[in-house]
Amino acid sequence: MRGGGEVGAAAGGEYSPLDFAYTLNNCALSMFEVSAYKPAGLLSEECYRLIAAVLGPDDIATMKAKSNLASCLMWMGQYKRATPMHQECTEIIARKCGTDHPDYGWSLHSVSSCLTFADRYEEALELRRECLAIWVNILGKHHHMYARFLGDLTTALIPLEKYDEAISGALEALQVMKRAKGEENHRYATLLALLAEIYMHAGRPIEALRMIQRSRDIYERTIGPDCPKYALSLATMGKCLDDADREEEALEMYTEASRAIAANIGKNNFEYVTVLQCSGMCLHKMMRFEEALPLHLEAEAIVDELPSDETNIRNEVMCSVLGSIGGCLYQLQRFEDAIR
Repeated sequence: MRGGGEVGAAAGGEYSPLDFAYTLNNCALSMFEVSAYKPAGLLSEECYRLIAAVLGPDDIATMKAKSNLASCLMWMGQYKRATPMHQECTEIIARKCGTDHPDYGWSLHSVSSCLTFADRYEEALELRRECLAIWVNILGKHHHMYARFLGDLTTALIPLEKYDEAISGALEALQVMKRAKGEENHRYATLLALLAEIYMHAGRPIEALRMIQRSRDIYERTIGPDCPKYALSLATMGKCLDDADREEEALEMYTEASRAIAANIGKNNFEYVTVLQCSGMCLHKMMRFEEALPLHLEAEAIVDELPSDETNIRNEVMCSVLGSIGGCLYQLQRFEDAIR
């Protein structure tokens, strides 16, 4: 998401509808940065409506606002609605500003994110390489925005199992961010969390654990334990401990993560369900099926109430949950229930 706009009232001028729209946009941006996508989306939609009414539907400021709204929709799982919005913004910005303009780089990145969520990883990777090249031409390789976009590029490498390149990119991004902003900021923590994710996928849980512990500590110091990113870092720590066969510690971390996610994000989301499932599967490994079953049943009840999304994630999660329930029932010798 992008900020933007000068607020006239802040400089002593008359407070106009555009000023109000830009204030909404900055509030939405702050919410988006801490993964509060639903309220960010509501503010972004109102911001887009106001700017379009004043400046017209094809103005660059309108396109920026529309792109911000699309980004919120994308992170809420509404990919079919978000993708054409991002594509329209990219085409109009390219026509009006050119393909070497920062706004075009932002829009191209947004389209690549939609492709990533749609499992079109090769296409997403190519767009992210193009996007990074634009930012290098504009800002060079020592700006914190270069670190951000290099980090984003590495996320497209993970599903393609290009772990060596991803690790190299994440380490470079961390060095650039450290020089530009220092270690005590949430963007540096986010890059540490990214490196932890890569290490986990690459089968290096001990290194992953070190990275996510550092990330969690920085989140706690910089944006506080009530931030959704802090809660999610606890879940990642649990997974690292789980992968390292430290089940008791993993279970404690999953429990702490589930409480933090419930308090800061809520329970009716896939993040909470994922932690419930991880907790249950950790108990499976410890042969504690009686304790695992209620967690999987709670996960089933939540998923059953979630709206269908556009990439069948809900159905995939439900299949996983039902499989876990069946496995528990089988181990508890409740065979008829397991078959149902």
